Amino acid sequence: MAAPKVPALVARALQAYGIAYTYIHEPQKGYRNQSFAVERSGGDMLNLILYKSEPGMLERIKAANAVSDYLASQGFAVRRTVSSRIMCLQSSLRIKYGALYTYLPGHTIPWEAYSQDHIKLLGKTMSDMHASLAVFRHDALPEVADEYLDILERMRHYFANAPVQRALADKLMLRVRPEVFDQFEQLLVAAKLLPGKQPLHMDFVRSNIL
Repeated sequence: MAAPKVPALVARALQAYGIAYTYIHEPQKGYRNQSFAVERSGGDMLNLILYKSEPGMLERIKAANAVSDYLASQGFAVRRTVSSRIMCLQSSLRIKYGALYTYLPGHTIPWEAYSQDHIKLLGKTMSDMHASLAVFRHDALPEVADEYLDILERMRHYFANAPVQRALADKLMLRVRPEVFDQFEQLLVAAKLLPGKQPLHMDFVRSNIL
């Protein structure tokens, strides 16, 4: 079987990192990235991630890397950065960022294979992780309330659209009251004043666990 063709951006990134490779696996696609398993001549593997082009993506990458590197230093089975460099790769259409990480073998568990033991283990891991993160500080971590306020503003704009309102009324017999968004906003703004805040994963779902 022929090896998959290596995308130009992947080849450029690995060359810039000085990584000699023997095989690049087909990309695994996530919400914000493409992940490439990289086999090296010595038999070890690395994980090259090319991130989507989004506003603020570089800051998100730096914050996520700081958290995962800290957790790795505390003994958690999480990815670590192989290099502190974050590649800025410019194609004809957009700028993409790339970063190189250790490779974590494994696979996600299908929903139908989930058991009570899996759920207990995930709960314990999340508890241990958040206990460790309680002392972690990083200025670039976004506030959850700010993330939700951005989403809320998009929701407010979307549901103010007349065709959307008509579709909700005709198909679902629903009407969205504009004042509900004001109530959500007040709740989120008040949450920003709560004491004792610490980093949380916020997306600890099956697809993010190996």
